[in-house]
Amino acid sequence: MNSIMHRDYETNAPVLFYEYDDRIEVQNPGGLYGKVSPANFPNVGDYRNPFIAEAMKVLGYVNRFSRGVYRVQKELTENGNGEAFFDFSLITAFRVTEKVSEKYF
Repeated sequence: MNSIMHRDYETNAPVLFYEYDDRIEVQNPGGLYGKVSPANFPNVGDYRNPFIAEAMKVLGYVNRFSRGVYRVQKELTENGNGEAFFDFSLITAFRVTEKVSEKYF
């Protein structure tokens, strides 16, 4: 859902999904957008695609804007995976790395 809502649709670059033994990485076209910066992420939200974001909210795919990162981090920690790592260094893309819990090895 995040990739659909936040991706940059001005490029035909794909969403990349990498699965490793110890982690999963998702790379989405489009870096941080608008008011969002590495310094204020995830406390500040902005939407590259406001119509898609609103449609996802109305359809029940998201429940509160700017709360997804907190919800996912909480669920990952509760599952034993630890918090996801957000990589802002790619400029034209956004990468999230999620570690796989040791209990799954």
